[in-house]
Amino acid sequence: MNIFPIADTKFQALSKEDKISRLFYLAIEHQYSVALWSLPQQKDFNLIIDLGSEIQKGKVELETTNPGFIISPFNNDQGKETNYLNADILFTAEDETIKIEPTLKDASYEKAIQLIESISNEAGNTSLHANGNFTEMEPNFQEMVKLGIQQINDRKFEKFVPSRTKEIDLDTDFNAVEKLLEIRNAYEGAFCYLLSSPAVGTWMAATPELLIEIHDQKSFKTVALAGTQKLGESTHLSEIAWTQKEIEEQAMVSRYIINSFKKIRLREFEERGPKTVKAGNLAHLKTTYQVDMEETNFPLLGSVMLDLLHPTSAVCGMPLEPSLQFLMENEGYDRQLFAGYLGPVNIDSKTNIFVNLRCMQIIGNKGILYAGAGVTDDSIPEKEYQETELKFRTLLNILG
Repeated sequence: MNIFPIADTKFQALSKEDKISRLFYLAIEHQYSVALWSLPQQKDFNLIIDLGSEIQKGKVELETTNPGFIISPFNNDQGKETNYLNADILFTAEDETIKIEPTLKDASYEKAIQLIESISNEAGNTSLHANGNFTEMEPNFQEMVKLGIQQINDRKFEKFVPSRTKEIDLDTDFNAVEKLLEIRNAYEGAFCYLLSSPAVGTWMAATPELLIEIHDQKSFKTVALAGTQKLGESTHLSEIAWTQKEIEEQAMVSRYIINSFKKIRLREFEERGPKTVKAGNLAHLKTTYQVDMEETNFPLLGSVMLDLLHPTSAVCGMPLEPSLQFLMENEGYDRQLFAGYLGPVNIDSKTNIFVNLRCMQIIGNKGILYAGAGVTDDSIPEKEYQETELKFRTLLNILG
């Protein structure tokens, strides 16, 4: 990418946070799609702007696509509903550089130059793309859990992951970028992002669950993350004790990943865990799986595993087909991007795709929070309900 030097003294005098905010809202002002994110254990942000009037839609090949940001809804048969933001403009907060994609056609390149040259203007409004819809029709969550447990006992499936929503009013002076920076400071182990596009609307999250990581097309990683407990402020991870239900729930997710490896006859992988990890105010069980893509001679492993893994048993159920069918018939609303996946692709030779959990959809002055809970035959409906309340707290602790 071509580095674009910005000599404007007004822009250079801004703080790093103000530069991010100026670019983010300027993109929306021009009706462009924009994504802002920070990877786990990183404080700095990256930001990309897609200058197209319509963003790319359809199956994405991770290994060959241009740098950008992938967005998939929960329901995405064969990847046909995948959205992709091209990194026409990339701002890297670590070194405060702006880069323009060199393959842009003349008209798009001119758009990029004009947008960059206008960033010294006074900040405009902090409006967001409001596309998206939400109709709350969900049934009683605990009754749905009871019904699902009956079907587990009838051996129709082993596990399912029902979800629910919570609608909140946002402050009249709500600033999404400022809130994301607060979220980053609070949840260092999460993938924190803010996305706004005419195609999918506006979403933000602090999600703990990695789906796929690829480094230099050489190393592949995925994780099994399941089991949830409230983590007290003074509780050490070594003090956490897990019930049989939570251990089995996490084991199901691990088996799902290993079975996906078996489908492609991949036997050479490194397994680490399970171990207890912190995710904000919660603790989870986590197992990591890593593959050397060169040693296994599997250069397309990322795209292949993306198709096999989504939706994982951690967000849908096991086996996939009957548990998904149960959710479609009983959950009562469209999950949209919740429990889908998203993240940067081929940015600095890395691809980091996460499951969209602990997320909020923003429509006007409303925020729609989403949360789910893994249900097995040992589940207690009241406890599963409380688990979703705990997961809502991830963002509510910051939003107030």
